[in-house]
Amino acid sequence: MEKIVAKRLANYLERKKLLPDGLGSYRPGKDTCTNMAVLAFDVFESFQRKEETAMAAVDLEDVYNRVDYCKLMDLLMEMDVDPYRQHELKYLRITLDRTLSFRRHIDNVTVGAQKGINVVKTLASVGIQQRVLFLLMQLVVHFVIDYGLGILSLSKTQKGRLERVQNAAVRAVLGCTKDTHVVCMRYILDLASIGVRHKVAQAKLYLNVLGDPRHPLHDNLSSIKGNRVKRGSSWMAGAEDSLRKIFRTSPLPLVITGFHCSSGTWTSKLLEQKCKMVAA
Repeated sequence: MEKIVAKRLANYLERKKLLPDGLGSYRPGKDTCTNMAVLAFDVFESFQRKEETAMAAVDLEDVYNRVDYCKLMDLLMEMDVDPYRQHELKYLRITLDRTLSFRRHIDNVTVGAQKGINVVKTLASVGIQQRVLFLLMQLVVHFVIDYGLGILSLSKTQKGRLERVQNAAVRAVLGCTKDTHVVCMRYILDLASIGVRHKVAQAKLYLNVLGDPRHPLHDNLSSIKGNRVKRGSSWMAGAEDSLRKIFRTSPLPLVITGFHCSSGTWTSKLLEQKCKMVAA
């Protein structure tokens, strides 16, 4: 009964457009990464304009404990804790720093994925079938790597770290030695490299923005994205570059919209194949 009421209430709120466009999570087509994608794009484009972005993070957990705000601030100041400016912030399981380098986030992802690899190795040592090990690897390793991957602006070094993590997981599944070429192992399991997975994740997020006129970033599709930051451009600019290479055209949104609506076959696997061709 509760699920029926919740579903009808959600449909009513969506139909009447009573929820903010920027509200993600537990909504069809709007996951929690929607909020993170908007934040990452806004901050990166501000960097391009040589501006700083101020973010207010409010944690509503235990909101009803009625702690006096002034007393809380005074206590934090007495403990030499600056409550107003932090160099790092964990938002929706993604660790942000002032320059959006995502170094700490990649550190956390590496540690979390390594724990998953240890689980795969343990089960492999007792003779679990490779098919089961591969499914487990996708759950405990790839899920950690892929969460929020599309909004990250990764350097070559960071991609290399994630690539080594994936290679270790693949070796644990196949039982291959270290001298086995990674391309052969990925071919056996039909896996893409981290670079390709990154491009696919960006393209999927971009297509989600394109297909939802109420998406907070929908109006930015036709805007000119900056590319003056040393680490590269924002995730939307990266997605546009990848898709433009696939379609080999400049007016990107119009062509993608026509293809997406007419064929309806723009799947993740097709995106992966196209990005592999672009990367090659």
